[in-house]
Amino acid sequence: MGKRKIWLILAILAFAAAGVCVFFVWKNERDKEVAKQAYVQMRQEMRLETPADATEAAWEQTEDETEAAREQTETGKPDAGEEMASEGTETESTEPETVETKKVEPETVETKKAEPEKAETEKAEKAGTAETEIVTDLVIPVDFEELEEVNPDIYAWITIPGTAIDYPVVQNKEDNSFYLTRSAEREENVAGAIFSENLNKTDFSDVHTVLYGHNMKDGSMFADLHKYEDEAFFADHQEISIYTPDAIRCYRIFASYIYDDRHLLQSFDCEDPDIFEAYIKSVKEQRSLYAHIDENVKVEAGDRILTLSTCHSMGNEYRYLVQAVLEKTIKR
Repeated sequence: MGKRKIWLILAILAFAAAGVCVFFVWKNERDKEVAKQAYVQMRQEMRLETPADATEAAWEQTEDETEAAREQTETGKPDAGEEMASEGTETESTEPETVETKKVEPETVETKKAEPEKAETEKAEKAGTAETEIVTDLVIPVDFEELEEVNPDIYAWITIPGTAIDYPVVQNKEDNSFYLTRSAEREENVAGAIFSENLNKTDFSDVHTVLYGHNMKDGSMFADLHKYEDEAFFADHQEISIYTPDAIRCYRIFASYIYDDRHLLQSFDCEDPDIFEAYIKSVKEQRSLYAHIDENVKVEAGDRILTLSTCHSMGNEYRYLVQAVLEKTIKR
Protein backbone atom coordinates (compact mmCIF):
# COMPACT_ATOMS: atom_id res chain seq x y z
CA MET A 1 0.00 0.00 0.00
CA GLY A 2 2.85 2.34 0.86
CA LYS A 3 4.54 1.70 -2.49
CA ARG A 4 1.32 2.47 -4.36
CA LYS A 5 1.06 5.83 -2.64
CA ILE A 6 4.66 6.61 -3.47
CA TRP A 7 4.14 5.72 -7.15
CA LEU A 8 0.92 7.74 -7.22
CA ILE A 9 2.67 10.76 -5.75
CA LEU A 10 5.52 10.40 -8.24
CA ALA A 11 3.07 10.13 -11.12
CA ILE A 12 1.25 13.27 -9.95
CA LEU A 13 4.55 15.13 -9.66
CA ALA A 14 5.60 13.96 -13.12
CA PHE A 15 2.33 15.16 -14.64
CA ALA A 16 2.66 18.46 -12.79
CA ALA A 17 6.24 18.92 -14.04
CA ALA A 18 5.14 18.12 -17.60
CA GLY A 19 2.32 20.63 -17.26
CA VAL A 20 4.72 23.32 -16.08
CA CYS A 21 7.05 22.61 -19.02
CA VAL A 22 4.18 22.79 -21.50
CA PHE A 23 3.06 26.08 -19.95
CA PHE A 24 6.48 27.69 -20.27
CA VAL A 25 6.89 26.47 -23.86
CA TRP A 26 3.46 27.90 -24.68
CA LYS A 27 4.29 31.18 -22.92
CA ASN A 28 7.57 31.42 -24.78
CA GLU A 29 5.88 30.95 -28.16
CA ARG A 30 3.12 33.37 -27.19
CA ASP A 31 5.68 36.01 -26.20
CA LYS A 32 7.39 35.63 -29.56
CA GLU A 33 4.10 36.07 -31.41
CA VAL A 34 3.12 39.06 -29.27
CA ALA A 35 6.48 40.71 -29.98
CA LYS A 36 6.16 40.00 -33.68
CA GLN A 37 2.69 41.52 -33.82
CA ALA A 38 3.87 44.50 -31.78
CA TYR A 39 6.62 45.21 -34.28
CA VAL A 40 4.20 44.88 -37.20
CA GLN A 41 1.86 47.35 -35.53
CA MET A 42 4.76 49.67 -34.75
CA ARG A 43 5.83 49.66 -38.41
CA GLN A 44 2.33 50.53 -39.54
CA GLU A 45 1.92 53.33 -36.99
CA MET A 46 5.38 54.85 -36.90
CA ARG A 47 6.57 54.66 -40.49
CA LEU A 48 5.73 54.18 -44.13
CA GLU A 49 4.89 50.76 -45.52
CA THR A 50 7.53 51.28 -48.24
CA PRO A 51 10.41 53.14 -46.56
CA ALA A 52 12.78 52.51 -49.43
CA ASP A 53 10.91 55.14 -51.47
CA ALA A 54 12.50 57.84 -49.34
CA THR A 55 16.01 56.86 -50.43
CA GLU A 56 15.35 55.29 -53.83
CA ALA A 57 16.58 58.34 -55.73
CA ALA A 58 19.64 58.57 -53.50
CA TRP A 59 20.48 54.91 -54.02
CA GLU A 60 20.06 55.21 -57.79
CA GLN A 61 22.36 58.22 -57.80
CA THR A 62 24.89 56.39 -55.61
CA GLU A 63 24.83 53.37 -57.94
CA ASP A 64 25.37 55.65 -60.96
CA GLU A 65 28.32 57.29 -59.22
CA THR A 66 29.77 53.90 -58.27
CA GLU A 67 29.45 52.63 -61.84
CA ALA A 68 31.03 55.82 -63.16
CA ALA A 69 33.93 55.38 -60.73
CA ARG A 70 34.45 51.80 -61.92
CA GLU A 71 34.43 52.90 -65.57
CA GLN A 72 36.90 55.64 -64.73
CA THR A 73 39.19 53.11 -63.05
CA GLU A 74 39.05 50.90 -66.13
CA THR A 75 39.58 53.69 -68.68
CA GLY A 76 41.74 56.04 -66.66
CA LYS A 77 39.64 58.99 -67.89
CA PRO A 78 37.53 61.35 -65.77
CA ASP A 79 33.77 61.16 -66.21
CA ALA A 80 31.59 64.05 -67.33
CA GLY A 81 30.69 65.00 -63.76
CA GLU A 82 34.34 65.42 -62.79
CA GLU A 83 35.06 67.47 -65.90
CA MET A 84 32.18 69.79 -65.03
CA ALA A 85 33.41 70.05 -61.45
CA SER A 86 36.93 70.91 -62.59
CA GLU A 87 35.52 73.72 -64.72
CA GLY A 88 33.58 75.11 -61.77
CA THR A 89 30.18 74.16 -63.17
CA GLU A 90 27.50 73.45 -60.57
CA THR A 91 25.32 70.37 -61.00
CA GLU A 92 21.92 69.76 -59.47
CA SER A 93 21.24 66.41 -57.81
CA THR A 94 18.26 64.25 -58.66
CA GLU A 95 15.01 65.19 -56.97
CA PRO A 96 13.69 62.37 -54.81
CA GLU A 97 10.12 61.17 -55.18
CA THR A 98 7.30 62.65 -53.16
CA VAL A 99 7.33 61.05 -49.72
CA GLU A 100 4.31 60.59 -47.47
CA THR A 101 4.26 60.22 -43.70
CA LYS A 102 1.57 59.84 -41.09
CA LYS A 103 1.60 63.40 -39.84
CA VAL A 104 3.21 65.46 -42.59
CA GLU A 105 1.64 66.40 -45.89
CA PRO A 106 4.67 65.99 -48.14
CA GLU A 107 5.80 68.10 -51.01
CA THR A 108 8.24 67.15 -53.71
CA VAL A 109 11.57 67.82 -52.11
CA GLU A 110 14.44 69.56 -53.81
CA THR A 111 18.01 68.67 -53.07
CA LYS A 112 20.93 71.08 -52.97
CA LYS A 113 24.56 70.54 -52.26
CA ALA A 114 25.60 72.36 -49.12
CA GLU A 115 28.32 74.97 -49.41
CA PRO A 116 30.69 73.59 -46.79
CA GLU A 117 32.33 75.90 -44.30
CA LYS A 118 35.87 75.23 -43.16
CA ALA A 119 34.84 72.99 -40.26
CA GLU A 120 32.46 71.03 -42.50
CA THR A 121 35.16 70.62 -45.13
CA GLU A 122 37.56 69.20 -42.56
CA LYS A 123 34.86 66.82 -41.36
CA ALA A 124 34.15 65.72 -44.94
CA GLU A 125 37.82 64.97 -45.50
CA LYS A 126 37.67 62.56 -42.58
CA ALA A 127 34.56 60.87 -43.96
CA GLY A 128 36.42 58.79 -46.51
CA THR A 129 34.42 58.05 -49.65
CA ALA A 130 31.02 58.82 -48.08
CA GLU A 131 29.02 61.69 -49.52
CA THR A 132 26.88 64.09 -47.50
CA GLU A 133 23.89 65.66 -49.18
CA ILE A 134 21.63 68.39 -47.80
CA VAL A 135 17.97 68.00 -48.73
CA THR A 136 15.56 70.86 -48.23
CA ASP A 137 12.45 69.75 -46.30
CA LEU A 138 13.72 66.19 -45.98
CA VAL A 139 10.96 63.91 -44.68
CA ILE A 140 12.13 61.05 -42.47
CA PRO A 141 9.62 58.18 -42.94
CA VAL A 142 9.74 57.27 -39.24
CA ASP A 143 7.82 59.06 -36.48
CA PHE A 144 10.59 59.35 -33.89
CA GLU A 145 8.51 61.60 -31.65
CA GLU A 146 5.98 58.83 -31.09
CA LEU A 147 8.74 56.24 -30.80
CA GLU A 148 10.39 58.29 -28.07
CA GLU A 149 7.12 58.18 -26.14
CA VAL A 150 7.16 54.38 -26.47
CA ASN A 151 10.80 54.15 -25.38
CA PRO A 152 13.38 56.95 -25.14
CA ASP A 153 16.11 54.36 -25.87
CA ILE A 154 14.95 54.11 -29.50
CA TYR A 155 17.33 56.25 -31.55
CA ALA A 156 17.28 54.80 -35.08
CA TRP A 157 15.49 52.47 -37.49
CA ILE A 158 17.14 49.87 -39.73
CA THR A 159 15.73 48.52 -43.00
CA ILE A 160 17.28 45.98 -45.37
CA PRO A 161 15.28 45.50 -48.60
CA GLY A 162 14.60 41.88 -49.48
CA THR A 163 14.61 40.79 -45.83
CA ALA A 164 12.28 40.99 -42.83
CA ILE A 165 14.80 43.26 -41.08
CA ASP A 166 12.77 46.41 -40.49
CA TYR A 167 13.10 47.38 -36.83
CA PRO A 168 13.79 50.19 -34.38
CA VAL A 169 17.32 50.33 -32.94
CA VAL A 170 17.82 50.84 -29.21
CA GLN A 171 20.63 51.45 -26.74
CA ASN A 172 20.62 51.27 -22.96
CA LYS A 173 23.23 53.60 -21.53
CA GLU A 174 23.75 51.62 -18.31
CA ASP A 175 23.31 47.94 -19.22
CA ASN A 176 24.57 46.55 -22.54
CA SER A 177 22.75 43.26 -21.98
CA PHE A 178 19.38 44.91 -21.26
CA TYR A 179 17.90 44.34 -24.72
CA LEU A 180 19.09 40.76 -25.05
CA THR A 181 15.85 39.72 -23.35
CA ARG A 182 13.64 42.80 -23.77
CA SER A 183 11.76 44.17 -26.74
CA ALA A 184 12.06 47.70 -28.08
CA GLU A 185 9.08 48.48 -25.84
CA ARG A 186 11.22 47.44 -22.82
CA GLU A 187 9.03 44.38 -22.19
CA GLU A 188 10.44 40.98 -21.25
CA ASN A 189 10.82 38.94 -24.44
CA VAL A 190 13.17 36.17 -25.52
CA ALA A 191 13.48 37.72 -29.00
CA GLY A 192 15.08 40.84 -27.54
CA ALA A 193 15.58 43.84 -29.82
CA ILE A 194 18.06 45.23 -32.34
CA PHE A 195 20.55 47.16 -30.21
CA SER A 196 23.98 48.70 -29.95
CA GLU A 197 26.25 48.88 -26.93
CA ASN A 198 27.10 52.09 -25.13
CA LEU A 199 30.59 51.86 -26.61
CA ASN A 200 29.01 53.31 -29.76
CA LYS A 201 27.56 56.79 -30.16
CA THR A 202 23.94 56.96 -31.28
CA ASP A 203 24.65 59.35 -34.16
CA PHE A 204 26.62 56.72 -36.16
CA SER A 205 29.69 58.97 -36.17
CA ASP A 206 31.99 56.19 -34.94
CA VAL A 207 34.34 54.61 -37.45
CA HIS A 208 32.85 51.23 -36.53
CA THR A 209 29.26 50.78 -35.32
CA VAL A 210 28.03 47.32 -34.31
CA LEU A 211 24.35 46.32 -34.09
CA TYR A 212 23.28 43.06 -32.45
CA GLY A 213 20.16 40.93 -32.91
CA HIS A 214 19.06 37.38 -32.15
CA ASN A 215 18.86 34.66 -34.81
CA MET A 216 15.22 33.73 -34.12
CA LYS A 217 13.75 30.51 -35.51
CA ASP A 218 10.59 32.33 -36.57
CA GLY A 219 12.63 34.52 -38.93
CA SER A 220 12.41 37.69 -36.84
CA MET A 221 15.15 40.00 -35.59
CA PHE A 222 18.46 39.30 -37.41
CA ALA A 223 17.57 35.78 -38.62
CA ASP A 224 17.43 36.99 -42.23
CA LEU A 225 21.10 37.97 -42.13
CA HIS A 226 21.73 34.30 -42.89
CA LYS A 227 20.24 34.85 -46.34
CA TYR A 228 23.59 36.43 -47.15
CA GLU A 229 25.17 32.99 -46.97
CA ASP A 230 23.75 32.57 -50.47
CA GLU A 231 26.09 34.18 -53.01
CA ALA A 232 23.29 35.28 -55.35
CA PHE A 233 21.36 36.93 -52.53
CA PHE A 234 24.54 38.67 -51.35
CA ALA A 235 25.11 40.08 -54.83
CA ASP A 236 21.52 41.31 -55.27
CA HIS A 237 20.83 42.80 -51.83
CA GLN A 238 23.63 45.14 -50.78
CA GLU A 239 21.68 48.13 -49.49
CA ILE A 240 21.05 49.05 -45.85
CA SER A 241 19.13 52.15 -44.81
CA ILE A 242 19.47 53.66 -41.34
CA TYR A 243 16.98 56.34 -40.33
CA THR A 244 17.61 58.79 -37.49
CA PRO A 245 15.59 61.88 -36.54
CA ASP A 246 17.78 64.15 -38.67
CA ALA A 247 19.15 61.97 -41.47
CA ILE A 248 18.99 58.94 -43.74
CA ARG A 249 22.20 56.93 -44.02
CA CYS A 250 22.80 54.65 -47.00
CA TYR A 251 25.23 51.77 -46.49
CA ARG A 252 26.65 49.35 -49.06
CA ILE A 253 27.29 45.76 -47.95
CA PHE A 254 30.79 44.56 -48.75
CA ALA A 255 31.21 41.40 -46.64
CA SER A 256 29.34 38.55 -44.95
CA TYR A 257 31.03 35.68 -43.15
CA ILE A 258 31.20 33.45 -40.07
CA TYR A 259 33.48 34.77 -37.34
CA ASP A 260 34.45 33.91 -33.78
CA ASP A 261 32.74 35.47 -30.78
CA ARG A 262 35.41 38.03 -29.90
CA HIS A 263 34.17 41.51 -29.01
CA LEU A 264 34.85 43.53 -32.16
CA LEU A 265 34.85 47.00 -30.61
CA GLN A 266 37.20 45.97 -27.83
CA SER A 267 39.42 43.85 -30.05
CA PHE A 268 39.99 46.36 -32.86
CA ASP A 269 40.43 50.08 -32.20
CA CYS A 270 39.20 51.22 -35.60
CA GLU A 271 39.53 54.87 -34.59
CA ASP A 272 43.24 54.31 -35.30
CA PRO A 273 43.59 54.52 -39.12
CA ASP A 274 46.38 51.93 -39.22
CA ILE A 275 44.40 49.43 -37.16
CA PHE A 276 41.30 50.13 -39.25
CA GLU A 277 43.13 49.43 -42.51
CA ALA A 278 44.62 46.23 -41.08
CA TYR A 279 41.18 45.14 -39.87
CA ILE A 280 39.55 45.78 -43.27
CA LYS A 281 42.40 43.88 -44.92
CA SER A 282 41.70 40.90 -42.65
CA VAL A 283 38.00 41.08 -43.52
CA LYS A 284 38.73 41.10 -47.26
CA GLU A 285 40.90 38.02 -46.76
CA GLN A 286 38.10 35.98 -45.18
CA ARG A 287 37.91 32.50 -46.68
CA SER A 288 35.58 30.83 -44.16
CA LEU A 289 32.50 28.82 -45.06
CA TYR A 290 29.81 30.98 -46.70
CA ALA A 291 32.13 34.00 -46.78
CA HIS A 292 31.29 36.53 -49.49
CA ILE A 293 33.36 39.64 -50.19
CA ASP A 294 32.62 42.33 -52.76
CA GLU A 295 36.04 43.56 -53.84
CA ASN A 296 34.43 46.31 -55.93
CA VAL A 297 33.20 48.12 -52.80
CA LYS A 298 36.00 50.41 -51.69
CA VAL A 299 36.66 50.69 -47.95
CA GLU A 300 39.54 52.82 -46.74
CA ALA A 301 40.78 54.82 -43.78
CA GLY A 302 38.30 57.59 -43.01
CA ASP A 303 35.26 55.51 -43.95
CA ARG A 304 32.59 54.51 -41.47
CA ILE A 305 31.46 50.90 -41.38
CA LEU A 306 28.44 49.13 -39.93
CA THR A 307 28.54 45.55 -38.64
CA LEU A 308 25.38 43.50 -38.08
CA SER A 309 26.04 40.58 -35.74
CA THR A 310 23.91 37.53 -34.95
CA CYS A 311 24.33 33.96 -33.72
CA HIS A 312 25.15 30.95 -35.87
CA SER A 313 24.05 27.33 -35.67
CA MET A 314 27.69 26.23 -35.47
CA GLY A 315 27.69 27.11 -31.77
CA ASN A 316 27.84 29.84 -29.16
CA GLU A 317 31.46 30.58 -29.95
CA TYR A 318 30.58 31.71 -33.50
CA ARG A 319 28.88 34.77 -34.95
CA TYR A 320 27.57 35.57 -38.40
CA LEU A 321 28.53 39.08 -39.54
CA VAL A 322 27.25 41.28 -42.34
CA GLN A 323 29.32 44.42 -42.87
CA ALA A 324 28.64 47.57 -44.85
CA VAL A 325 30.32 50.90 -45.54
CA LEU A 326 28.59 54.28 -45.39
CA GLU A 327 28.16 55.64 -48.92
CA LYS A 328 25.81 58.56 -48.46
CA THR A 329 24.20 60.61 -45.70
CA ILE A 330 21.12 62.65 -46.55
CA LYS A 331 20.49 65.39 -43.99
CA ARG A 332 18.14 68.28 -43.48
